[in-house]
Order: sequence, then structure tokens, then C-alpha cells
Amino acid sequence: IEGWSAIVNWTGVRFYDFLQKFPPPDGTRYIGLYSEPEGQEDTWYYVGLDIESAMHPQSLLAYAMNGEPLDAEHGAP
Repeated sequence: IEGWSAIVNWTGVRFYDFLQKFPPPDGTRYIGLYSEPEGQEDTWYYVGLDIESAMHPQSLLAYAMNGEPLDAEHGAP
């Protein structure tokens, strides 16, 4: 996601490192991620990335923001 209106401290793992451990099939050009919070199925979140963007060193699989676990508004769980 881009265009944040505040300074935020994200915590997560680099998507590049994740893909080194769990590589996608050869020829993968796009990656899709979604979150469907338990009990809140109508608040799901989806994002699609081209593989080059996903592999960028600043692309994170974030699990916390400003030292707190992500909430549903930010794509948790």
C-alpha cells in the first residue's frame, strides 16, 4: 500500500526472504494476498503485486504497526 499520511513503524519480514524460503512456481509473475478476519468475513482485504515489486527490499509481510499487532483495518490476521 502506498500514500500513507502518517509516519509509521512497521514490523514484519521481507517478502524477498519469505519467497526464498517458500519459492513460487517457476514463471510466477504476480502474487495475490488476502486476509479474511475470523468472524468478520465482510471486512476482507486483498492486494495483488507483480513479482518484481514483491521482491523489492522494502516490501514487507507486516504483522505489527507501531509496536502493536495489526488489526483488521490494516489487514490482520
